[in-house]
Amino acid sequence: MSLELRFNGEKKVRNSRFSFSIFSFARQYLYHSLFMAITELDSFQKEIYNRLCKGECKVNELIFTEESKKAFERLARKGLIIASDVDEPDVLRDIFRNSLGTDFALMYLLVTDSCNLRCKYCFIETTLPKDHKFSLMTEETAKEGIDLFIRNLTTNDNIKRNICIYGGEPLINREVVHKSIEYIRQSYSDKNLNIQLITNGTLISPETAKILAENRVDIAVSFL
Repeated sequence: MSLELRFNGEKKVRNSRFSFSIFSFARQYLYHSLFMAITELDSFQKEIYNRLCKGECKVNELIFTEESKKAFERLARKGLIIASDVDEPDVLRDIFRNSLGTDFALMYLLVTDSCNLRCKYCFIETTLPKDHKFSLMTEETAKEGIDLFIRNLTTNDNIKRNICIYGGEPLINREVVHKSIEYIRQSYSDKNLNIQLITNGTLISPETAKILAENRVDIAVSFL
């Protein structure tokens, strides 16, 4: 999923929807959530990326020098900026289809992108568009995802098999978290699955604590 420089200067480009900006000690990084790669930006890359944060524009509006051309090429090669007419969800579906048949050992179940805190380190919170609408995964979708993961689960007993329930703050979608955990344990008790919950801990109720304990769910608490 790269953007090659053979494109006409009139070609419109934009930031990838899978790229998220992270700031640390006066440095800016981009995390590509699809490729799971982090890139530290130099000054030319910062200028290009931050310009595209304002909206798509033509290639010739971004490239003025040899340095900016090289910066543009590096961002494009890593899929951090793409042609505006690329259908990224379609690209993701193609990657997923091509991956089926391989052995999976880890699944992230993203039950919501909403959160009740605003942690300083969170890259999601600082990069969402102003008109972003938070969503909750349905119980049906969660079960379909779990079933698909199990159908393609690795048969290698030396590899840990994990389902990680994630967010946002997953317990904002408490009912689906409870139902998903119970579904995994009741329907796939023979699969030796590890279940993890990544949470900020503020929404753990007595009922939730009981379900987590009874179903042997590992908990990672993350907040700042």
